[in-house]
Amino acid sequence: MSFVKPVNKVTYPSDRQGFFYALSSRETSSDLNKPDNHRINIAPQKVNNQPPNRGYIGYFQVGEAALYDAGFFTVPYAFSTKKNSSFQKAITNNDWVGSWTGKDGVNSKADYLNGRRHQLSAINILVNKNCSYIRNDNINEFYGKVMNGVELTESGCIAASHLVGFGSLKKYALSNGKTNIKDGNNTSVQDYMDLLNYYDMESCCNRKIYITVKDNNSPIAGIDVNIESEYKEGRYYSKIGKIDNTYTTNTEGKIPVIVRHPGAVVKVTVNGKSQTIVQKSSRTQNYTIDITGSIKATGKLDKPGTPQPRPVLNKSPQDQRNELKSKSSAQLASKEPKDVTFNLSITEGDTKKPITNMRYYLVYKGNSKEHRTNNEGVESNIKATAGEDIEICVAGKDDLQAIGHFTVSNNYEGKTIKVSLPVECFKLKVIDSERSAVKNTYFMIFYRGRQIVKKTNSQGFVNLKMLVGFVYGFGQTNGTELVKVRCLKGINEQPIKINGSAKATALRINIMRDKLGFNPNDRLTPNINSNTKSSKPSKVESKPVATKKVESNTQTKGNPITSVTTSQPTSDTTRYHIYHNGKIKRQNINATGYAEFIYYDENGGKHNLGKSKYIPVDRLGPGNAPVEGSKVYLVDQRQHPYYISPDKKLGYKWQIPEKIQGKIRRRYYLNGLTMAGALGTLMKMGYQEYHGTGWSNRKGQSVGSSTHRNGEAGDFRYLGVNNVHRTNSVHTTEPDKFDKSENQRWINIFKTFGFQTFYTGTKPTRQQGGSAALKGTKFSKNHHHHLHLGNQGSVASLKSRGILEDINYETLT
Repeated sequence: MSFVKPVNKVTYPSDRQGFFYALSSRETSSDLNKPDNHRINIAPQKVNNQPPNRGYIGYFQVGEAALYDAGFFTVPYAFSTKKNSSFQKAITNNDWVGSWTGKDGVNSKADYLNGRRHQLSAINILVNKNCSYIRNDNINEFYGKVMNGVELTESGCIAASHLVGFGSLKKYALSNGKTNIKDGNNTSVQDYMDLLNYYDMESCCNRKIYITVKDNNSPIAGIDVNIESEYKEGRYYSKIGKIDNTYTTNTEGKIPVIVRHPGAVVKVTVNGKSQTIVQKSSRTQNYTIDITGSIKATGKLDKPGTPQPRPVLNKSPQDQRNELKSKSSAQLASKEPKDVTFNLSITEGDTKKPITNMRYYLVYKGNSKEHRTNNEGVESNIKATAGEDIEICVAGKDDLQAIGHFTVSNNYEGKTIKVSLPVECFKLKVIDSERSAVKNTYFMIFYRGRQIVKKTNSQGFVNLKMLVGFVYGFGQTNGTELVKVRCLKGINEQPIKINGSAKATALRINIMRDKLGFNPNDRLTPNINSNTKSSKPSKVESKPVATKKVESNTQTKGNPITSVTTSQPTSDTTRYHIYHNGKIKRQNINATGYAEFIYYDENGGKHNLGKSKYIPVDRLGPGNAPVEGSKVYLVDQRQHPYYISPDKKLGYKWQIPEKIQGKIRRRYYLNGLTMAGALGTLMKMGYQEYHGTGWSNRKGQSVGSSTHRNGEAGDFRYLGVNNVHRTNSVHTTEPDKFDKSENQRWINIFKTFGFQTFYTGTKPTRQQGGSAALKGTKFSKNHHHHLHLGNQGSVASLKSRGILEDINYETLT
């Protein structure tokens, strides 16, 4: 797994050289993994776009000004502050009227363009200069800040500076992403930042924080690492505040390199264990997090963390920690210990969502005591003595399972401590009474109110991923539960033994499924009788299940029990999990019955935007001609017209009329992905009211327009000053009514959710000519009174851009 995005289908290493290779590929479609004389690199290394086509040259498309800064080129003019000076004109035109300095043996344009050697030398210098500009003007304080769904990182900011200059990067940062300047090819600051984020620029800034997560000294992938950072003394702190990001480790157990302003306080949290680090000014800081131990610093430049004692016979880890602590803090014995009152929240290890009504245990001063979170996932007013070690546990097989520990601090007074409940990945092996594997057979897993159909592989294994301590059921796909099992920490394989009758039933269901071609998530109720011939099985119609309270982590006699309120998923529902950063996770993609839309805000809040029935129609081509053999599943916008969050900060009211200019159109219908992107945008905007003339009709046809087929494109009124758009249309030619900044923000968020086509205009109806009213849009006549948008692209395109991900029911979201 790589943190960096592929460029032209090639993923380069995430180091400084990889950044240069990716930048060159983006600029000229080269591939510097191959030699300069390879056919793919021959043209890019020598490209010379002559004026008036901007005149940039070489692999990295640099101009005169850049090579002047790098010391390779000079012009026969003196600097001048006069706006239209001949020097500035020469630099702007890139006509290469000037002389080469001879630096590094480059005496001509031909020398510079002969291969990569000199071009890499120049780009190295330019990157360092851009890094200096960013540091000197304190824009590096924004590193880690997310704007429009894109994090500002060292490499992303340097890339944006290379594209349109440091000044444009600064405007983007200071405007919180609203001023998103583009180059002559319509590529924006945000575009470059997003594409070239998460590279380690190494010596650009000498300060770096590297985090590695291990388990028993082995790197572990897929673990969430939360990074909070704050620089209160910063020049722009009022604009930035506290930064909070979560990264997932790659196969090497690493997260992207962390770069913050010197003096920034960085808090690293994994599985409920935290350590606070101060970003040094010119120093590499390496930290290894052992999820079986504690965070510890490693590396020559760092002071080693306190070593963990080796296991001692008959002493628990908590006993050992307390013993070590008592020795190291003997000099503090004269101080009176203080009781601290704090709150505690148990959160899901992957999503960080609080777990409500969770029964757990605290081991404190050698005694264990049962505790429970409330309906918000928090237990309040826990009291303990400062300096004491507390171990958090959940039920196990024969004893408690420790999931984390912390030392009580005076700083915890009145605060909420978050403890992450780990997610365990393991194999369940199904065997029969002869201990033989039950191969290639369907079974059902009952977990957290969900019923998940899984098929064993050729060795009888099923891969599962669950929260430690939770109880899950195993049974037949007809809904019969056979046994309950608890998820244990550190278990690699869980055997499940079934008797002959259960095996025979499973095999008969398996034969019917394969023969009749059922969707794996459809429940079957077979009419099976060993003494009679089997009649044709009936497929039970999937229907929405009413919301109910499900005891999903349930076991009697004091074991932990988690009650969650959930809609039990059915096999006929596709769920669109829509995230504030533009990510859409589509769950159960083969379902054709219902679509459900769930939005996750930047504070971790979850908002269910409703569930409605799919409307299957033939896919249409130009002129509304059917595309044979292809279907589109539409959603009726009228089933999702309104939502407002409890705090009234997020939501929307969205109205589409039946008639357009007196003609019945009823363009209420969007396809599922388009609907997910539209709802995500409206939620991200904050609460607003929206009016528009709609998308497609119930047959997926474009009516009254040539481009609105298949529920892919639609129209909205422009947003107006003081919400005047709620009662009347707003024209781009009415500056007192047209809210340009808000409409521009709207466009930018739509792009975050994958939309690529936008039509706006500045001229009235029937008047020819004009220009686009907003950046990132195209001019189209008769679009001065409404915004047209659409074309998210294909599923493959959305996935390649990192917007769409398909997940299964068992994938926790």
